[in-house]
Amino acid sequence: MTISSPAGDQSDWREARARRWAWRCGALALAAACLFVGVVLARSAWNPLRFAHIGTAFSEHDPEGYSGYDGQFFYAIARDWTDAAPAIDGPSLRYMRILYPLTARLLALGQPALVPWTLILVNVLACAAGTGLTAYPVSYTHL
Repeated sequence: MTISSPAGDQSDWREARARRWAWRCGALALAAACLFVGVVLARSAWNPLRFAHIGTAFSEHDPEGYSGYDGQFFYAIARDWTDAAPAIDGPSLRYMRILYPLTARLLALGQPALVPWTLILVNVLACAAGTGLTAYPVSYTHL
């Protein structure tokens, strides 16, 4: 016959509840991100490059053009990481953050046409995973 302590049962219960809460939060974040992506894509004629905000200053080398947003640089690196330097503003800075575009490129299996879609996929999954991983310690410690 084994005797379990009430403190052990409480800890197990708290951990199981925290794990369930983290999964629920992650699933809710996944649903919200998918809804957001779906609405933006529907409004942009299903063009995944809408999220990159590609400006003419770097894509067309027009100094007077629109500068765009950071997404264009991640897209350029993911599309062709060896020759992206002319299309990005600070190659040394941008290549230090290589995990996101490299993951998208690997998921696209090297096919440039799939890169915009895999960038979106990586973002959505990161949003869900980050939310779930953040919810676990917060719910476990009751903060």
